[in-house]
Amino acid sequence: MGVVRKILSANNFGSYNSFSWDEESIGDFRRYNLLYGWNYSGKTTLSRMFAVMGGSDIPDGIEGEFVGLIQNKEDTTYEWNLIDEPTPLAIKVFNRDFINSNFSTDHNAPAVHILGENIKHLRDKIGKRNRQFLRIDDSVQQVISKKENHKELLDGEKTSTARVINEVIGGRYNRRNLDSTQPRIRANPTNYLLDEEQVENLKRTLATSSDYQSITIQKPVLPDVNSFVSQCHELLSRTATNQAIQALKEDSELENWLRTALNLHQETNTCRFCGGDIDESIFERLRGHFDKEQEKLRRDVNFLLSQIPEIFNYSIPQQSSIYPHLRTEYSKNVQVLENWRLKFVSVLAILRSRLQKKIEDNLDQVLNLEIELPSTEEWDRHWEELDAIRSTQNDLTNNTSTLISESKSKLEDHYIAKLIQSFDFESHEEKQDWYDTLLEKYSCLKKACTEKISALEDEIRRSSVAVEKLNEVLLLMLPEGHIEVFPITENTFEFLRNGVAATNLSDGERTAVTFAYFLVSLEDNDQKLEDTIVFIDDPISSLDSNHVYSVWALINQRLKTAKQLFVSTHNNELFTLIKDEWVKHRTQQQNFIRDHEGYWVSRYVNEQGEHLSKIETLPELLRKSKSEYQFIFSLLHNFTENENPTIHEAYTSPNLLRKFLEAYLGFRQPSGGNWKGKLDILFKEEVKRKEIYKFCDDASHLQKPTRIQEHPSYIFGAQTICKEVVEAVKRVDEMHYNSLCECI
Repeated sequence: MGVVRKILSANNFGSYNSFSWDEESIGDFRRYNLLYGWNYSGKTTLSRMFAVMGGSDIPDGIEGEFVGLIQNKEDTTYEWNLIDEPTPLAIKVFNRDFINSNFSTDHNAPAVHILGENIKHLRDKIGKRNRQFLRIDDSVQQVISKKENHKELLDGEKTSTARVINEVIGGRYNRRNLDSTQPRIRANPTNYLLDEEQVENLKRTLATSSDYQSITIQKPVLPDVNSFVSQCHELLSRTATNQAIQALKEDSELENWLRTALNLHQETNTCRFCGGDIDESIFERLRGHFDKEQEKLRRDVNFLLSQIPEIFNYSIPQQSSIYPHLRTEYSKNVQVLENWRLKFVSVLAILRSRLQKKIEDNLDQVLNLEIELPSTEEWDRHWEELDAIRSTQNDLTNNTSTLISESKSKLEDHYIAKLIQSFDFESHEEKQDWYDTLLEKYSCLKKACTEKISALEDEIRRSSVAVEKLNEVLLLMLPEGHIEVFPITENTFEFLRNGVAATNLSDGERTAVTFAYFLVSLEDNDQKLEDTIVFIDDPISSLDSNHVYSVWALINQRLKTAKQLFVSTHNNELFTLIKDEWVKHRTQQQNFIRDHEGYWVSRYVNEQGEHLSKIETLPELLRKSKSEYQFIFSLLHNFTENENPTIHEAYTSPNLLRKFLEAYLGFRQPSGGNWKGKLDILFKEEVKRKEIYKFCDDASHLQKPTRIQEHPSYIFGAQTICKEVVEAVKRVDEMHYNSLCECI
């Protein structure tokens, strides 16, 4: 736990509005801190800041915020602010709020009281925690119901899909099998989806897996079409000149008959058909028609025609002999190959047609050949794919169990992928996770609630005030009152005065009893004072001056081991006692010893007429002087000498003047009577005495400083009256006046 080094800032927190710690003029809070300020200066509000840092609620009526600078045991600092919901510090605060919270008189018996907020409200807190536990438990049941309903929807979809898969593949397939598979499919369900034909093929494969055999697929040898094309180009471009007979050219059958006849009559002029003589001129004319070059070209063309096949076919297994789940791929490749074959046959037909035309039309004519050959790479690739299907078919035939397993796996993946695409698994599972997170949160809340109830009950058992210690402190604080405490129950006590029920405790006695309880409770519940920051705000409020020394002694004796101590007071006597204990005396000055420091808490009025509080370093006069008398005079004197007095100076001047006159006139005339009756020491005129008294009495109770702004002459009038009093002191008591001036 840390210590508080400063209040960095405060905004609209009571009288601390737009407050910032003056880093240049104010040192950090030390281990022991004395804060002095008059009533309503902001001391109690400051103590409330410390109470909030200790875990108390912000008091009603305060809506602002503040930031504290905390130094932890590692000597590192961090900012404590309400927005970040920080961990409370180990801080205990005694102030009016503590008195009101820890001392209850709400009983029929006038001398019986509840003492201790940490007991008074513990039972209420336990009741609230029990009700909170029931509300949380009710919320848990609602979440469980919603989660189960949501899970039923999710499980129903899974069960339906598992049932379909079981009907298709068998094997007693259930939702647990689906749950183990679906994470793999979830990554990319589209990779596992099949079309209707593929699904039906896989189903048929499962149903007829024993009906299929190994197959053979033999890739046919292609005719050398490139060579055919090359030869065809060469023959179509060749010519042979002859003395052609027009009639023969126009009658190819006759031409062929005569060619044969000419060959038969190479060695004779006798006609082998009729036996008659043949005129040699006829042979010459026919030989001119059928010369050697032409006949050679014809023979070459006819030879190439005999080499080029008219058809090209091959044999492959029927599709029905292929496993159903392979048929789609098989059919696709078969169709591509058939298309290729038709193109190839078309090429052969074109080659034969062009060669035939060469013979039929005129061997002397050059013919062109325009042809596009099909890609043999495509041919080879699809035969390889067919061979791969053959290999798969034969492997499956040789190992039917693998075929069945793979088919089942593909069907299972397909149906799960369909479920994933149609049902938003991620959203539903996120909802389930959200329900689980909510249940875990509620479980933690229930556990925390139970632990807090147990802790509260333990605290009640431990928080029983040690009556002996309480009476010991009361004897020091109220020695003349003889107030004693007797326990009635674990959290109610009866107060006796001189052995008789104390029916009416005064405000001072009530403050003393509560302060005694505060001191005793600091060591309750195994708390260690050396680990605790203690803030005491006006501990002698409602107590007379006889109690100042006992309060001072208790603070000095019992709280010196605190981790950090803050004492704020408006009582000059208590302030002086503590200050004298905490300072080191030197010539002309008094400085606080190490780890001790003093601060001035003041309230001022800004130009807008707002009451604002601030923390300052302790003024030198308060630091050196035994009383605040010199300090009050310095403020009045500065006001009277200021050429441009502020609204704040004017607003506070009536109170300052009243305090000064009460002290000064009391010194001058110690005998009874109030200060009003002693004003004749300074002023002989009755009118002037009434004016000054009226100014101090009425103006010191101004409720709204904005009235000063409504009356522009107020500042001038206030300064004039204060100056008259100061000059009167100088006139009637110059030695005293000069001595006061020397102090400032």
